[in-house]
Amino acid sequence: MMRKIVYLMTCAGVMLCVSCKKQATFEKDEVLEKNGHELIVNDDSTFTGEIWDEAHRQCVEMKDGRKMKIILTHENGQVAAERTYATKDKAEEIKLFDESGNEITKQEFAKRYRNLIVQFGEAL
Repeated sequence: MMRKIVYLMTCAGVMLCVSCKKQATFEKDEVLEKNGHELIVNDDSTFTGEIWDEAHRQCVEMKDGRKMKIILTHENGQVAAERTYATKDKAEEIKLFDESGNEITKQEFAKRYRNLIVQFGEAL
């Protein structure tokens, strides 16, 4: 009997959570503002430009809605890593840099900047 009550309460809780989910509806071409950026909802065009994180440490470069490059920076603002995604004409490329902007090997980067590898993980 107790199992049945626990089961029914669990099911009721799940149903309550599912039914309380907020649904947002937008009008076509409605402009929203988020973190100082204007977003156009249901715009038929694809995005071209840069998207930076709040700390200004990661940047994703987009072209026609496709991810083209990821840039990660050191705390001093210098580029730490630059990953250019493959296109039909060019293979994927990863470049790594020290805090002075000098290109370094993957081994050297891993040895000196382990914290960046932990912080940015898959982006590298």
